[in-house]
Amino acid sequence: MKLLKAKRWLSIQVHPNDEYAIKNENEPWGKNEAWYFLECDTETKIINGVSVKSKQELVDAIESGEIEKVLNFSKISKGDFIYLRAGTVHALGPGALTLEVQQTSDLTYRLYDWGSNRELHLNKALDVIDFDNPVSEVVKLGDAFSSPYFKISKVGKESEIEGFSVLFLLEKSTIDGDPLNEYSCVVIPPDSMVHFEGSCIEFRLGEFWKKWIRTDRGL
Repeated sequence: MKLLKAKRWLSIQVHPNDEYAIKNENEPWGKNEAWYFLECDTETKIINGVSVKSKQELVDAIESGEIEKVLNFSKISKGDFIYLRAGTVHALGPGALTLEVQQTSDLTYRLYDWGSNRELHLNKALDVIDFDNPVSEVVKLGDAFSSPYFKISKVGKESEIEGFSVLFLLEKSTIDGDPLNEYSCVVIPPDSMVHFEGSCIEFRLGEFWKKWIRTDRGL
């Protein structure tokens, strides 16, 4: 989990799924992630997928210097949420304070970096882009979201929260009567229960992680 605040466009990138990471990178899993937008300027946008349907069309756009013409731009506002499946081309634009949660992985393939000299990973990026489902939906988080990798829910007002979970506070709140500031992050240990008052986003592990952790600890 991390907080992101971009002053300019970040690199256009894509992440591999579990199968590709295991087969080609000798890693145990790939990288799916999600963004929740805490603060946004009025014109904040993200790159969310591509409009072309094949590798060759994307290569042609890159080589001709017209990649921006085949990118899908999504306007976002405070409280928006997007689940970025592995294989989704994406980039964060300036003007948003963004809460990111992801599989624990550094597997990132940069497709384009706005003239920077950093290394690109075009061949691997083309291998993993999901051209059949290139765009992810931007939604309001609502009460809950669930994927195989993490479960996310909004908690408001007064609640009893059971561990194991991670809370990210959206306003000044209290846990068992102790005051905490907005944007604090709190880990609720396994085998525990806390009394929460305020507003937060709660993160829990998805079903994918059961084979990696001790289930007898209530994780």
